Amino acid sequence: MTKNSQSRRRRPQIRSGGASAEDGNALLVVIGLVGVLAAIGVAYQATTQSQARLYNALTARIVGQAAVDAAVDLGVWRVVRDWRRDPASLERVDLRCAQDGQVLSVRIENESRRLNVNFADRLSIAREIANAGLAADAALMIAARIADYVDRDSVTSENAPEAEDFRIAGATAAPKNAPLNIIDELRLIPGVDEKTFAALENVLSVHSTRTGGARQKEIEQDDEAPAPRGVYRVTAIAAAADGHPLHSRIAIVELDPARPQAPAIRVWSRAAFQKAVAGGSTAPARACRDTLLVN
Repeated sequence: MTKNSQSRRRRPQIRSGGASAEDGNALLVVIGLVGVLAAIGVAYQATTQSQARLYNALTARIVGQAAVDAAVDLGVWRVVRDWRRDPASLERVDLRCAQDGQVLSVRIENESRRLNVNFADRLSIAREIANAGLAADAALMIAARIADYVDRDSVTSENAPEAEDFRIAGATAAPKNAPLNIIDELRLIPGVDEKTFAALENVLSVHSTRTGGARQKEIEQDDEAPAPRGVYRVTAIAAAADGHPLHSRIAIVELDPARPQAPAIRVWSRAAFQKAVAGGSTAPARACRDTLLVN
């Protein structure tokens, strides 16, 4: 084999034509992959931003709710502190205070401003309902239905079968024939819509020590009327700068004279915004701790 032939064999082959079809397909695949990765990156960024917004919103809500919780806790502490030494000072307290960057309205009131619906007679209930703004005939009708719903009897005040009477009136549940556990059960009374319930909730209670003209024959022997004790409602509502309510909390605290330093929390829930504390102090808001514990 000559040297010339060896050199010809070792010489690299140079393509004379353009790119092959395989090269073009590979390029398209690469471009496609880059596009997919870019789309994934955009989607991930959008998802991350959405999650960040949700996280920030939830965090803000937690912080805001913590503010009203702290204000209610301080209100309960004040009730415990002042109940024995100066109960008159707790009849009605309206304050404004600053907590965690928000301005809160805080109200402390004696729950006995409301009537205990489980033990009051129907005429007392009717008077309270009428005082809340309902017409006298509507107040009497709703008071009778409340009494029928709570009392352990088998007929209505008109001597008609209770369950049938409630069904005709449009009730979604039969009479309970037992004391109410929570005031929201009044929503089950025929004729009690949201507007009426808001009025009833403002004048009736299941925790109050005030029974008005307590029922006699209608109360079972094993039903005990509320014993003397302190029962107070603490409400806190946080509002934005424009006054729009953001967060709320309500607590009902009960104090036993034998153990005044050991309060029992009977209710801990969100407060209805339409009952936002009104008529409170308009002085510049100080810290809730100073406002609630010093004022």
